[in-house]
Amino acid sequence: MEAEVRAILTKAATRPNIGLALLHAGQSVGGIEDLPIPERSDRARATDFS
Repeated sequence: MEAEVRAILTKAATRPNIGLALLHAGQSVGGIEDLPIPERSDRARATDFS
């Protein structure tokens, strides 16, 4: 089970533009149109749980 959870979290953390997906979801609800979004060039890193 631990390996399965680790694989799911790793997959979720390495998806590109997860922040933009959340932004677009929030924009569909409204109220965050003026929220400044800084450019990002780094990628999420996997955490070592050992």
